Amino acid sequence: ENLRWTVDPVRSTDASPLPAASPVGTPSDGKPVVEWGLMGQRSFRGHTGTIFAVAYDDLHNQIISSAKDSTVVTWASSGVQRERYTLSNHYTCSMDINCGTRTLMLCGVSKEVNNSPALIWFSLDETGQLVHRGTMEKDVKLISCIKALTSGLDNLFVTGESGKQPMGNRERV
Repeated sequence: ENLRWTVDPVRSTDASPLPAASPVGTPSDGKPVVEWGLMGQRSFRGHTGTIFAVAYDDLHNQIISSAKDSTVVTWASSGVQRERYTLSNHYTCSMDINCGTRTLMLCGVSKEVNNSPALIWFSLDETGQLVHRGTMEKDVKLISCIKALTSGLDNLFVTGESGKQPMGNRERV
């Protein structure tokens, strides 16, 4: 699989000022339509499974991707693989970076049907290398997403989880 760095043009009726915005017309409601002019594409080759999650480490100017092949890969902005880490029991479906603590947080889907999903975290050292810090299996059906809550030097986060026990029509957050 390819990691494809793509930002396609976005059309919006919101005329709020953003860099590189240019009006492209006015629909019947009278609000200008704006095309933001974002474009560009680059493919990075290296995963052998579907890519589920991508994060950007602005401190080290690197992209971090993960795929169903159970790998977490760091990429230089030029597309060169910097590091490849293979998870033993999970593959990642979501990730985020806590910029304050330089922590990469991952949601891991179990490779085995009867095993539990997990939260997996790495620290990013001063060179941007991944240092595995821990794996915590959760007694839920699925952890679908994770978002770091950057509040000082705490590693706070929120996850989207589907419980094993029925909760009516609701899922846990």
